[in-house]
Parts: sequence; C-alpha cells; structure tokens
Amino acid sequence: MDHLGCFLGKWDTKAETKMLCLGRSFDVEGTTDNAWEGDGAYLVERGEYEMGELGKISEIGVWTWDVQAKRFRTWRFDSFGGTRVGTSTFDEASRTWTLRARRHSAWGNTIDRGTIRVVDDQTLEWKWEEWSSWDPLRLFKIAEFTGTSRKK
Repeated sequence: MDHLGCFLGKWDTKAETKMLCLGRSFDVEGTTDNAWEGDGAYLVERGEYEMGELGKISEIGVWTWDVQAKRFRTWRFDSFGGTRVGTSTFDEASRTWTLRARRHSAWGNTIDRGTIRVVDDQTLEWKWEEWSSWDPLRLFKIAEFTGTSRKK
C-alpha cells in the first residue's frame, strides 16, 4: 500500500485527449483530491475535469491491494455513466504504474491500458489508451489520453 502514497494530496491535471474514432482532439483540465479511507485500507480519488466539447466530468476512483492476487485493484466511476474495473502493478526501478482495465458505458465497452510514471514527489506523467471490447487484439484504437498532474 505504501506505493499508493505517491497519489496522495490535491493535483492539477492538464491533458490532451485524442478521440481517434471521431478524428478529434481536445484539451482536458481539472483537479483531483486523493486520500486514504477505510483506516488506510484503500485510496479514494475524487476528480473534476473540463473536457472541451464533452463538457464537465466527475470521477471517483478506488485503489487497494489484493493480497490473494498480489496486485493492486482499481475501480472508477464517472458522471458520464462509465464504470471501469482493473488491475495495476508498480515497477520500483522505473517508478511506473501499469494499468489494465475494462470500461462499460452508454458509449460501449472498452479494453483500456495505461501507465503513470512518478517523475518526482510533485509530478505524475500518464498515458491511457482505449480499444473497443470487440477488438481483443487491439488493432483499432478508439482513444488516447496523455497528461501531466502536478501537486498543488
């Protein structure tokens, strides 16, 4: 659980979203507040983002350690009606999280992959990619997200 400590606190995020399926890109800006809950058994993220033409989105995420699976588990819920369930691992040498998830929403179901690199105690760099769930070989990417979060 100590590895999750890098996410604690309030963060400003700036990102670019490329909706490859629509041939459109837009900027994303927002804030996240992350804190331990459940007596430190899990980390909760609460975020608000302005997503250009898509409008505002609110998200809540939960991270915890699964003792039996020996990996971190994640859940995310957003105000667009999306739910995401995934797993993640942390590589200490590169200070990089690798995430895998499946998302379900009114827009369809996706297979998601991403990384979060801990640059330093004040900076996170992340990338996220999504493919339609009908594309298990990940041949036709739907979206890409790249961004930087800086601690307030």
